Amino acid sequence: MSAQIARKVVDRLHNARPALGENPYESLLTEREKEVLTLLRTGLLYKQIADRLHISEYTVKTHCRHIYEKLHVTTRGEAVHAYFNRP
Repeated sequence: MSAQIARKVVDRLHNARPALGENPYESLLTEREKEVLTLLRTGLLYKQIADRLHISEYTVKTHCRHIYEKLHVTTRGEAVHAYFNRP
């Protein structure tokens, strides 16, 4: 394969969109952030999430802040919608 063709292949792979049904945010969040987001989806309060995961409420809030930043949202509802209701 020539260098020119190889470069085109790499460029296309780099710019490829996620496959249909694939969550584009999957690779952005840590496993713990995904756990927190899943519990947010159930309607639990920060304190309840903290107790369930054996972490502090402050840590839950920190995870939420990181989730919001990564998903470009400002509320828990927007975060849940963005992550779980993708087209």
